[in-house]
Amino acid sequence: DNNIHGRIPKEIESLTNLLDIDLHLNQLTGQIPLEFYSLAKLLKFNLSYNKLSGPILPHIGNMTGLKGLHIHKNAFSGEIPMEIGNLGKNLGYLSLSSNRFSGPLPNEFTLLTNLKEIFLDKNQFSGNLHLPLAQDLVQLPIDNNKFTGSLPDVFYKLTNLVYFIADNNELTGVLKPEIGNMGKLLWISLRENKMSGPIPEELKNLKELQKLRLHRNSFTGTVPVAICSLYDHSLEQFYADCKNDLERGDRYYGTGLAEIECGCCTDCCDPGGTGDCRQCGQFMPGDQS
Repeated sequence: DNNIHGRIPKEIESLTNLLDIDLHLNQLTGQIPLEFYSLAKLLKFNLSYNKLSGPILPHIGNMTGLKGLHIHKNAFSGEIPMEIGNLGKNLGYLSLSSNRFSGPLPNEFTLLTNLKEIFLDKNQFSGNLHLPLAQDLVQLPIDNNKFTGSLPDVFYKLTNLVYFIADNNELTGVLKPEIGNMGKLLWISLRENKMSGPIPEELKNLKELQKLRLHRNSFTGTVPVAICSLYDHSLEQFYADCKNDLERGDRYYGTGLAEIECGCCTDCCDPGGTGDCRQCGQFMPGDQS
């Protein structure tokens, strides 16, 4: 944090042996200049927490040695170019959070198999979720976007994943039994999507799981009793749409039934109306989880 103002100078291209650029927490504005992408030896750049804007140019594909790309908390926009797939050999950390990126992830995103952390949250991404089979991936926040479709099959093969946060998207389909193979998960948060079907019993295998948030979806049925055994391990919080709709005062149209029957949820929510949740028998208006 040096309170640097203005644009990234085009003359930066003369620093041909530069390996690391860290300009985060400044007041940089404008776009990343074309000349920046000529720094072929660069291993990491951190431009986060600035006021940079514009697209990421296809020339990002020239920076094949990159191990870390951190540009969160800016105003970048546009689609992610397909050339990002060229970084697959080395890129381990990718943080695009809190920008204005839009459109679908390119198919070439699946080539980024060395990634350990992917931060895509708080953008306007849409379309299907194209994920790489990154065996060392531990963090995957994709919340507050417009992703659609089902969780891809490759998701269930990310067996080292620890945090998966997908709140406030438009995901559909079911949560597959293969979720039980992802034994290192600490957090699963799928709040505010359009997923449906039963809650799979195989969740019982996630002995490290601390937070399970499935509310404001269209899941149905009864929570398998076996999942309740997770409280004997690490589970602290379990949200589901198990609130009787009459409790919101819908005296004329309520059915008196909940979407989910759950005997061990810490919080029962109503996906309709204001989406209120009830925790431990105490009404909590406007759940802020």
